[in-house]
Amino acid sequence: MMYLRRTFIAITFFTGLCYAQVGIGTNTPKAILDIESNNSGVLLPRITSVENITSPQEGMIYYDSTNKAFTYYDGIEWHYINFSTQPFAHNRNSGQVKINGYNNDGSGSQKISFKNIGGNPDSEGNFSLDPIILDTDESEDKVTAGELLISSSPTTSWPDNLSSELTNEQLQETVYDFENDTFLENPVFGQVTIWRIILSYKKVSGATGLLFRLYNPNPDSSFDEEKLIHISPEHTKGNLTFNVVTIGDELSIPNESNPNSKGYRFEIGADDPMKEIVIESITRISLQYD
Repeated sequence: MMYLRRTFIAITFFTGLCYAQVGIGTNTPKAILDIESNNSGVLLPRITSVENITSPQEGMIYYDSTNKAFTYYDGIEWHYINFSTQPFAHNRNSGQVKINGYNNDGSGSQKISFKNIGGNPDSEGNFSLDPIILDTDESEDKVTAGELLISSSPTTSWPDNLSSELTNEQLQETVYDFENDTFLENPVFGQVTIWRIILSYKKVSGATGLLFRLYNPNPDSSFDEEKLIHISPEHTKGNLTFNVVTIGDELSIPNESNPNSKGYRFEIGADDPMKEIVIESITRISLQYD
């Protein structure tokens, strides 16, 4: 009888342990397992290949020591903790780069500017457009990498997918092709980019509209975006903003398989002559892409 009583007490005690909250480093656990430490962490299983797990269970988690990332099993397939099936997608692709102008003669800040630009559209309604390029004049030396005037942080935040070992000149070459005078997306296929162009204008004529064009010069591409903004006749000066969205692909991002992929060209025009148009800034905003 005494033996049965002891057995009952032992079973009752063990059952209580099974349902009790367990604390490691704390005497007052607040969950089924509560771990506290000021100088250490929890070490999960480190596995070199998911193939080593023969019977995965939904909710299982481990550290992929080959790709240096945590992974979990959703009951169907393995995912990296960054919610991607790719190990390195947690590297941040988002960021923005703001070009305020350039300095290729040592005189300080220079803006991309146009004098007496624009003219009446032709019989088919086509504007006379001028290219927005980082050259003051064909007779002068071209702007080169390192001469762009890039806003400081946090206005400019280079995407983390670009190596931190890149020099300033190399970073600038990821936003502008100095040989072909084209603007470049962050070199990630499928990433969405917003181009924001801010300009100021002065007019003495009856100009009522400014046209901004962004197009892909690759002959295999049909991407050609035009934005027309109305100007009130009574406004002789002001500021305007154009926003255009592009998506990086093999036709726009320079790559070995398609030598015609050299980025985008920008153009500006007006329906009647403008006294002056100044490109105050061009910002490339790369949205997050996994």
